[in-house]
Amino acid sequence: MNKFIFTALSLAAASFAQASEANNFPNQPIKIVVPYAAGGGTDIMARQVGRTLSEVLKQPVIIDNKPGAGTAIGANAVANSAPNGYTLLWGDNATYATNTALYKKLSYDPLHSLKPVSTILTGSLVLSVNKAIPVNNVKEFIDYVKSNPQQMSYGTAGNGTPHHLMMEALKITNDNLNIVHIPYQGEGPAMQDLVGGQLQAMFSGARIASAQSKEGKIKVLAASGKERNQILPEIPTIAESGSADFVHEYWHGISVPAGTPDEIISKLNAAFKQTLANKELTQWIATTSGAYLQSSTPAEMTEKINNDIIKAKDLVTKIGLSLD
Repeated sequence: MNKFIFTALSLAAASFAQASEANNFPNQPIKIVVPYAAGGGTDIMARQVGRTLSEVLKQPVIIDNKPGAGTAIGANAVANSAPNGYTLLWGDNATYATNTALYKKLSYDPLHSLKPVSTILTGSLVLSVNKAIPVNNVKEFIDYVKSNPQQMSYGTAGNGTPHHLMMEALKITNDNLNIVHIPYQGEGPAMQDLVGGQLQAMFSGARIASAQSKEGKIKVLAASGKERNQILPEIPTIAESGSADFVHEYWHGISVPAGTPDEIISKLNAAFKQTLANKELTQWIATTSGAYLQSSTPAEMTEKINNDIIKAKDLVTKIGLSLD
């Protein structure tokens, strides 16, 4: 009998401690793990969001960069952290969905090792061509590639990146366009070769494309997302340009280790919702990346992950890509 009483008292004490922890949350600095290198686009956006989040939570927010292995190093680090709400993961659709299709073995499970908190933003890449290519819109581009099989090449920031998968999706939806893929170690080197004429086309971030377009070195044809990119609002989407079903976007979201109490997740969700409603932050993100800030409920982010995993596996299977 004493054993049962002791067990009951222990469970009650643990439950009380957990409730007390949730009620007092947060009472120490928050760490956001960014699975990309310091100084890159994702890191810069995370730091800006972190500053506003710090004001909302009234606690310091520390950005901890853990790049490598297609974001798996950072994701695995968070998945193995204490589930107390003080270590968050700033992941993207590669972290939460695409990696499950690209890698046969992952060091983390996005559906079971992590719990969603909120989406952060949604953005698009833009399709550009070298200035010498005689096309001015997506239809002309597709027709030109079909008329010049194996004579066109496109660059990407690497195998399995959004730049790569978006072009492969465009190829598939247009009778398997015959255009050669050349992967680079990053977006910058690929853009240099697009400008120089070694490449004929590529998907890239709107900011880098806009800079080269203004100097007349490349032509920007269309944006990949549902909405026009805010950096280049005059450029139509691919869907507007005739491929009505083509909508491919990148998105970022926050998660925590599995086992984190729902009460803490609710507090974090509310804090991010308030943070992302900040007008100055919204404008900064729009002019810096062209993306749209977009919060969600944990359930909505979970649904987004599940849907994107299905789409990613379908696309990766069709193109026969594996990174391990």
